[in-house]
This record gives sequence, structure tokens and C-alpha cells, in this order.
Amino acid sequence: MVDLIDRIYEAAFLPAQWPDVLGAIAEQSNCTSGALMIVDAHLPPLYAATANTADALGQFANSPAWYANPRMQCLFRIDHSGFVNAEEVMNPEERARDLVAGNLRELGLATQLGTGIFMPGRELVSFSFERTAEQGRFRQSDIAWFDRLRPHLARASLMAARAQLDQARANVEALNATGVAAAVVGASGTVLASNALFETLAPVLRPAAGGRISVRDAEARQLYQEALEATDGAQTVRSIPLRLSDETSAVLQVLPLHRSAHDLFGRGTAMLVVTGLAVDGNLPDDAILRGLFDLSASEAAVAAGLAKGLTLKQIAQGRNIGITTARSHLAQIFRKTGTGHQHQLVALLKGVTVPGSDPGQGASLP
Repeated sequence: MVDLIDRIYEAAFLPAQWPDVLGAIAEQSNCTSGALMIVDAHLPPLYAATANTADALGQFANSPAWYANPRMQCLFRIDHSGFVNAEEVMNPEERARDLVAGNLRELGLATQLGTGIFMPGRELVSFSFERTAEQGRFRQSDIAWFDRLRPHLARASLMAARAQLDQARANVEALNATGVAAAVVGASGTVLASNALFETLAPVLRPAAGGRISVRDAEARQLYQEALEATDGAQTVRSIPLRLSDETSAVLQVLPLHRSAHDLFGRGTAMLVVTGLAVDGNLPDDAILRGLFDLSASEAAVAAGLAKGLTLKQIAQGRNIGITTARSHLAQIFRKTGTGHQHQLVALLKGVTVPGSDPGQGASLP
């Protein structure tokens, strides 16, 4: 067991090792699988699992049941400082709402042992291990073996949870030095980390209930919510115009965090980045417009022409295209920039520096 304890503490600082550590615990305890889950309403799903159940747990983590899991609620309710058979300690109402039993059966698993551990921030950490019917039910001696590991699992999971969020904060804070206002939000929109530049935007991006952000402008607020909830990013506006004042505007970009970026920023769902365009009168070139708003070359040319003060008819004549084609390009520009009128579009394209940067220098684009 000494070697196993050493590996548990190693995983506290190297979270990528948790699946192997859970696998080693499962192997030594005659189990088939194991999982670590960190659940808090203000945090995105944090978890690790053995390879044979990782995909199923990932699907569960992306469902509403993650935050309304009767087994977790039962562990919260009984507050037992040891491992228990969850099915045996759930009350009838919890059993009626339990979805995990069916999921376990689909995976060929018959019984589960679990424990809940309270963290200082009130998030609940859960460890669970499963057996097939052939491996038999957990006996009292099995539970005693897991209970000897529990204090080490508790300390290691505390470090793992804090380390992931601290890493997110450090990475976001590093963007502060580059003049980029940034924040990381979880699946529910809760802010996990933000830098000083982002916090200067409080009049426009206001703190809201539950640690979330409320966008002052109603149209921008709707686009922001759609971007957070989107499953098909290709059809979702992720560069959103923000009016900072009557004279100035900026762009809120919602960048999904997937794969390695998901881990790098503390399991955040999205990074929010606020950028602006230079105030010295120079209009953004086509390359910037195409990169910032995912415009085609033709759409970028139409947008740049409007920003220069040309009419749509003049742009069509200058590019030797029909006015109907120009209007079609404009409709796509409106969709991709989240604007609905030409004056909104022009105000966006003539936006200003990132708040907190030197107005005389303009803002750098990511």
C-alpha cells in the first residue's frame, strides 16, 4: 500500500496521472473501474476515471445530472467519513431519481463503493470504485481497506482541485501583461479566473448572481448566452460587439476551450477576450476583419468599404458586383458580427483600444 500512497500524492501535483492511479487502486482491490469527481455548482465538471469508464463519465459530466446526482447528494447528506455502498444508503426518493445504476448496468458493472469528501470551498469530492457481478459485492474488509486510503485521497484531491484553478488564474493573469483583457468561465457561465484589465470592464460586463457575468447591452447579452450554450460553434456568433460608451466600442470574443486547452485553463468551458481596434483613425484591413469575424474575402471588402463611408451601391460598383450580391454579403456580415444595422457595424469596425491600455498606442489583436 505504501507505493500506492506515494502514487496518490504524485497525482496531486500531476493530475494527468489520476487515471493510472485509479486503475492501480482498482487492480489492488479487485475492482474493474474507478473515478474521481469534483462537484460544485460554481465550477465546471472536474473528473478523472479509468479508461474503461472515462467516455461514459464524460457524457455524464456534460449532462444536467452532473449537478443533480442523487448519489452525490446522498454522500453530502450522510457526511460519512468513509466508503459506503451508495445503493444501500440512498433513501427511496434518491433511488427513484438515480440514473447511475442504469449506467453501471450498461457498462457491465453490478455494485459501487463510494465516499464523499468536503473541500474548504464546500465543493464535494467523490471517489468511487466498481465491481462486476463475478467479482462479488464489497465486504466489510474491503471497505476497511479503502478507508485506510481515504485520508490520502482526501489530501491529494484537495491539492488537485486547487492546482487546476490556480493554473487557470495564472494563465489568464499572464495575458494581462500583453494588454489583453481576459477571463475564463465554466459551463454555467461562472467566472473561474479574470485579470485586472477584464475587471476594468465592470460597467459593461457586470458581476451577476452566482459569480456569472451580465452583459449590459441586451443584444450583446443574448449573443453571449448563445455563444456559451452553443454546441455547433460554426453557426454561432463568437465575436460580439460591445459599446463601452457613446463614442467607443470593443469586441467580446468567446473562445471555446477544448482538449488540452480545457485542462490548461482549469477545466474552463470558454475564455472571454475583449479586444478593440486602433483609435488613430486607421481602419482595420481585410486580413484583420477576416480573422476577427471569420469573414470571407468578399465580405471583408464590403465591410471595409462601409467603414470608409462608402454606400453599398458604391461598393458594388467598385467591385463590379450586383447590388443583390452586395446585400447578400452584408447579411452575412451582420450575422457573423452580431450587428443588425450599418451604423452598428461601422461603429464596431471603428472601435477603440482595449480598456486599460494606452489610448495613444491602440490595442494589439490576438
